[in-house]
Amino acid sequence: MIHLGLRTNLVKQLCKGTADPEDIRSAMFDQNRMALGYLQNLANADTLNKEEVQRMTEEIATMLRIHIEALHEALHSKLEGSR
Repeated sequence: MIHLGLRTNLVKQLCKGTADPEDIRSAMFDQNRMALGYLQNLANADTLNKEEVQRMTEEIATMLRIHIEALHEALHSKLEGSR
């Protein structure tokens, strides 16, 4: 499986609810950049089979969805905590 990992210290901060919004924004940008890089590699490959393309695009989509949901939840928690 493709791993589009968040920085370890940011994950710890997300779990504690102490993540800086700028760090969260930066992490989201990094995740998108990495996913686009994987997709570019697929597009530039000389030979591809349909199953491999399908698997890789599904993995990328899943990882991005998981990270976006986690980051969204962290932002929501941070906003709730600041009220």
